[in-house]
Amino acid sequence: VSHTRSDVVIDGRRAHLVDLPGAYSLSPSDPAERVARDYLLSGQVDAVLLVLDASTLTRGIGLALEVIELGLPLVVAANMMDEAGSRGIVIDVPSLAARLGVPVVPTVAVRGRGVAEAAGMVMDAASAGLAPPPPAYAPALDRVVRELAAWIPSALVAAVHAPPRYVALRLLES
Repeated sequence: VSHTRSDVVIDGRRAHLVDLPGAYSLSPSDPAERVARDYLLSGQVDAVLLVLDASTLTRGIGLALEVIELGLPLVVAANMMDEAGSRGIVIDVPSLAARLGVPVVPTVAVRGRGVAEAAGMVMDAASAGLAPPPPAYAPALDRVVRELAAWIPSALVAAVHAPPRYVALRLLES
């Protein structure tokens, strides 16, 4: 359970690619999730390409929201779109992207479909360095998160290397 690192060239641009272990949450319940969370919080990340299984997309949406809350530039690859289609699952990619506030690219990685587009988009996201807007939750939850985040000591935020909203949501989760 660790990450692997490779130097790659994407669209003529050099990058360090870090492949993290699979996770369903950044609230670690196993060593793989701990490795993923710790690396994402390390300050060494310019952008994230989050690969989600399109055939079980609801399992990955929570993770996408957690990564968005970290404030890291993000592109979501909805992978295995062929498998989703064969199960009768239809994903409205533009609507999903609009709801998440980040680009979503349909991919079938084993056939190379959408992979170059996703890679190019994550390189663009890293270059732009723009954090996605925070997710909008139910109004009552949004209010509580906002109020709790305002009370979190800056020393705690600095210690965990995470934005106050992310810390507030983890505290509420506990």
